[in-house]
Amino acid sequence: MCSLLLAQAESAPEVARTISKANFEARLIYLKDDSLLLNNDVELVSPIMNVVDKNSGKELQFSTRVLRGGFLFGLLGHTADGTSWPKAWSIDYPQAEVEFDSPRRDWLRNESRLQSPEALASCVTEVFRWAGGDVAQLSEATIRSVDLRQAAGEADVKSCEERLQVALPTAYREFLALTNGLSIRRGGRPYEILGLGDLGFIGNERRWLGITPLHEEGFVVRDVNSDTCFIARGQDELVSIGDFKKHVRESIGWEIGEDEATAL
Repeated sequence: MCSLLLAQAESAPEVARTISKANFEARLIYLKDDSLLLNNDVELVSPIMNVVDKNSGKELQFSTRVLRGGFLFGLLGHTADGTSWPKAWSIDYPQAEVEFDSPRRDWLRNESRLQSPEALASCVTEVFRWAGGDVAQLSEATIRSVDLRQAAGEADVKSCEERLQVALPTAYREFLALTNGLSIRRGGRPYEILGLGDLGFIGNERRWLGITPLHEEGFVVRDVNSDTCFIARGQDELVSIGDFKKHVRESIGWEIGEDEATAL
């Protein structure tokens, strides 16, 4: 993960640098290569890294954070004693590397995602079986293309229902008991089925829950009053794509084909 962060910083097309009294900020504006993104769905904040400016002798403290979705925000620094940031500063990068390359790198662990390949494979199989899929058709490549999260707890579900002021559909609740959302890597941008943290209504009516981010064809939404999913291509254009389980099954088994993916 550290190598991906370093690659993001080194290849950034534009970096905005500002110095304000005792503080320094170098912020990445955008990233050209999506393959350098980390696989995290919560914001990750680093511990403080202490280094000494070789020119002024001041102790400088740095930290960074990785935004949700894996984008490196940049580098934040301040002087340890609160005095002005040195005008011409230089640090010993080997010292910084030793400081950062420690057990504290655990801050990069994304506990909401399944870490073990064995646990991931087992959960992908279980989700596909729940969705009515034929697990015998799942290849190792298909399983590796899917990222799952830790299952949502009942308290998480109730909190989301209170936020949205609606009871979540039964099939979606069953899905959450297996994984709190999923993403599938299909070459470039991942295809996602959203978990509780991103669930919300699409449009002015409190009827259509958006269960995917916006993609090329539109949003995938589901009617809160039924189990039917639709592609919403505009304000008045809805195309039915079947029930929620069918959508999950076809999303995971998109390379297999519907006839082969469905369990008899």
